[in-house]
Formats: sequence, C-alpha cells, structure tokens
Amino acid sequence: MPGFRPGKVPAAVIKKRMGKDLMGELVTNAMADALDKYMKENEVRYFGQPIPYNVEAYTYNWDTQTEFTFAYELGLTPEVSVDLTQLPKFDYSVIKVSEADIDEYITNLQERLTKETKVEEAATATDVVFGDLKEVGGDLFTGETFYLTEANDAVKNALLGKKEGDVVNFELADIFENTGKLADAFKIDEERALLAKGPFEFTIKEVRRAAKPEIDQDFFDRAFGPGKVTDVEGMRTELRNLMEREYTQESDYKFDYDVRNWLRNNIDVQLPEDFLVRWLPTVAEKLMAEDEFAKELTNLKRYLRWSVIEGDIMNKNGLQITMDDLQAEAEEAVKAMFRMYGMPDRDDDTFYKD
Repeated sequence: MPGFRPGKVPAAVIKKRMGKDLMGELVTNAMADALDKYMKENEVRYFGQPIPYNVEAYTYNWDTQTEFTFAYELGLTPEVSVDLTQLPKFDYSVIKVSEADIDEYITNLQERLTKETKVEEAATATDVVFGDLKEVGGDLFTGETFYLTEANDAVKNALLGKKEGDVVNFELADIFENTGKLADAFKIDEERALLAKGPFEFTIKEVRRAAKPEIDQDFFDRAFGPGKVTDVEGMRTELRNLMEREYTQESDYKFDYDVRNWLRNNIDVQLPEDFLVRWLPTVAEKLMAEDEFAKELTNLKRYLRWSVIEGDIMNKNGLQITMDDLQAEAEEAVKAMFRMYGMPDRDDDTFYKD
C-alpha cells in the first residue's frame, strides 16, 4: 500500500480503505454459496439464474452490520405430465432409392471429381490457361494462370481460341484492377508497381481442361477410398446404402419435427413469463431494440417449453444422454457434412473423431 513498507500497514488503515469492499465480496460469496446449497438440497428446479428482487427495500451498513437479508426472484420450472400413449398417429415417409437417383448421384460425383488435363486444342470458355506474363520493355516477369470461367471479358475474349505457344498482349487495366493486384502478382512493392505502365505480353505455356473422369478403379478410389469399391455393381450398392441413410435421416427429421411441434402446441407448459421478461436483459450481450427483444423472448420461450416437455419424457422413461451419445451424434454430423459434398462415408472412424 502506498506510504507503508511491505507488511507494516496497520490493520485499522486496511479496514478503513478496503474493509467495505472486502466485506461486500465476502458476504456476496457467502450468500451465493448458501443459495446454491439451498437449491440443491431442496431440489428446486428453475430457469436461468436468480435475479435480485425488490433491491430498493434493503439497505446495508457495511461498517457495523453483521446480519444481511437478500431477496431473489426465481423462474421456477413448471411441472408437466406427458403421456406418450395419448399422442395421435404421425406419418413417417419411406423414400425409395431408384436407379435414376443412383445414376444422377454418379453424374454428380463425376462432376465433383473432374480432372484437369493438358490439351493441344485452342482454349474454350471453361478452360484454364497457364503462361508467362512479362512487361513489354520492362523487367517484370511472372507465371500467371487465367481461369476463363472467372476472367473478365477483356482477358476471356483475348484468350479464347488461343493455344500453347500463342502470344497475347494486354493493357495494364485488362488484367490488374489496381497497383496492389499488380504488386502481388509480380511480388514487388507498390512504389515499384506505380511505375509499371504496360503493355504486358502473355505467352501461353499450357491449356488445361476439366475432363469428366472415367468410371474405373481410380474413380472408385477417389470417391470411396482405396480398395473399398472394385466394380460398378459395388459402387451402385455403396451409393444405394448411402442414399438410403440420407433419406432415412430426412424422414427421421420430419417425423421428429411433427412430434415436437404437436407436443409444443398441445402440452400446457406454464412458463414464468414475467420472470423471463426481467431475466433476459440480465444475460443479453447488448441492449436490444424492442422488436429484437420480442424475437429473442419468443425463441427463448419456445426452447424452454420444449426443454420442460423433453425433461419429463426422459425422467419418466429413465433416459439419459452419455458422452458416447454426444460423440456418436457429432460424428454423424461430420459425416452428413461430407455427404453434402458427395463424399461417401469412410470405414476409418478415427477420421471423424480427429
């Protein structure tokens, strides 16, 4: 403490300067522990966290007071009773995988697994053109690649119909939006880039074209993993199994949505709405506008209503979620993500765990 040697500060000075802060911290911690203990011992189920109640009614003298009273408001979790035997019947869709579906999947796989190969023909609108780009009359030189599907009209029109060995001239504005792009291309500073005026000469070294892969062992290995599929029939069987799993997941999702929606709309869950209105601003990261607050409150009530229903169903049926369940669900989510990009499941489960 300023003005005193270490370890020589009188207790009275410490109490005067820091006593109230220390007392406040000790009392607050003790109160929080007591409240938490009470909740656990009495198995009080509640939403969120307790919030101070009627604060203005209580005053505290941190210098002399030895007993303190605090009041807190709780949003108690309502009791519900869900009888699953009373649910109506719900439709469950069974989607058949047709041969046409498998044909379409194979076509999509071929499009995703296209290979770029060098061609001797003139460049077309979907080709990739590699070459050397140099400043005419200057010392700038670099290798450059133009993807004609993404190139601007000036570049595309200049390169269409050209082939290996052809030379094309560009003005600076044709290929570089600004000096920063030019500096990046030639790996020079912008000060040097400002001196470049063009024109630029581009010598075509190679034209590459995306070709649909043949359905052979290389294709099988790239699509399904080395050695997993060895013939067309095996590929179709693998794809049928994959698509059936995907369709089953979609059917499960729709069925789950229908059941949840019915339960939300037909099970009376009396939420402590007044409490939620007061509690939500205490945990919000920022001050919300009225319409934003109304939307967040609606979403919160929807979530809490389902959590109460779900909790009753799990308790009555002795259900619990384990870490293994969470791991399996996470792995399935990763698999689903890969399937979106046409990548079938892999046998090596550690691939998904990693």
